[in-house]
Amino acid sequence: MENNKNPEMDDIENNFESLTKELKQKKVDLIKELNESADSEVTMEPDKKVSDIIGDIFYNSIKSLFDTSAKLVKSLTGEIFTNKLDK
Repeated sequence: MENNKNPEMDDIENNFESLTKELKQKKVDLIKELNESADSEVTMEPDKKVSDIIGDIFYNSIKSLFDTSAKLVKSLTGEIFTNKLDK
């Protein structure tokens, strides 16, 4: 059988892989931030509760997820639009 792989699909897969790596790295960073926040909660912000810190981290992670999703959608939309113009 022939391998009829589309170069555009390769680009999409590469973009998706890089976004996946970026999300995994952000996850690791957020976990580190949570651990550091829990360790230094009393010294940094005595008024802030652990639940507030977790809420902030959750918000930042969801925001990052939406930002990354927006990048993916923008990339895919640009590729689809470019393909339609080429035809």
